[in-house]
Amino acid sequence: MDHSKAIDELTTFADLPDLGFASLKHLGLIKVTGTQAVDFLQGQFTCDVVNLDQNTWCWGAHCDAKGKMISCFRLFKQADKIFLLLPQSLIRLQIEHLKKYAVFHQVNIEACDIELRGICGTDASAWLIQHYDITGETLSLGEHYAILHAQDRAIIIDFSASLPEVEYNLNTQIWQGLEILNGYPLFEAAHQGQFVPQMLNLDTLGGICLTKGCYIGQETIARMTYRGGNKRALYVLTGQSQHTHTIGDSIEMQLEKGYRKAGEVLQIFQNQHLCLLTAVMRNDVEHNMKFRFAHEDASELGIHTQSSPSSSTL
Repeated sequence: MDHSKAIDELTTFADLPDLGFASLKHLGLIKVTGTQAVDFLQGQFTCDVVNLDQNTWCWGAHCDAKGKMISCFRLFKQADKIFLLLPQSLIRLQIEHLKKYAVFHQVNIEACDIELRGICGTDASAWLIQHYDITGETLSLGEHYAILHAQDRAIIIDFSASLPEVEYNLNTQIWQGLEILNGYPLFEAAHQGQFVPQMLNLDTLGGICLTKGCYIGQETIARMTYRGGNKRALYVLTGQSQHTHTIGDSIEMQLEKGYRKAGEVLQIFQNQHLCLLTAVMRNDVEHNMKFRFAHEDASELGIHTQSSPSSSTL
């Protein structure tokens, strides 16, 4: 299979409308407020909360004492509020974990009941300009809304009582496929305790600050950086399979004699027999190697790219 053309064969992406909307019900939002909110989160997360500009957003992770990830999120500030955008499967768990450490701090942590919208297509920018005050390239903030931008795609977080009417003509799976294509670390509750942030390329995404001072898991994360202890990375793979797969499924690498386990699926999008997925594998695998889903002889996978997008892309 020619993996360089695999994305073109995913006609779901090729036929995207000029103006597409998706209801992002798989994502949720956490709001953190209080006089000590910034300092509290600075000591919890891998990213630099203190110095984050209000004109942008960043990736970040919350880790345990061993440096293993509890969550992965997109973080931004709006006035005196801090927001975390992350999968619904992590909302309750993330709030519970933060509250364990928040008892001696002046902070309030709560989930937001809000409709999250995704917009994409060549006409997306014009629609956004018509309905919102677009103030930045990566993040636009208004009194009642925040928009996380990326080229011809954006996530709309609108707290207004009356939202602009839209027609949802894209399903959630297509939106997730677009994010997989960007190599985003779409980390779910099932992944907790398995990875250090560098394994999901949080270092190249700008989601790890090594100079800000102490935070939970910092010792392990710093050692992985300065002593070269990390041996895994996040890759985007494309291919085909006759079966339905899910997160956590094993990926095998073809050797001269047989196959051996190479990694596991972080997130996957399937359109009929075609697959697009992110997988955590050894960071020294050759890009021309062949892969398959474990014990599925008819499946075939190849590396599309090793994920290393900048934090300025959504």
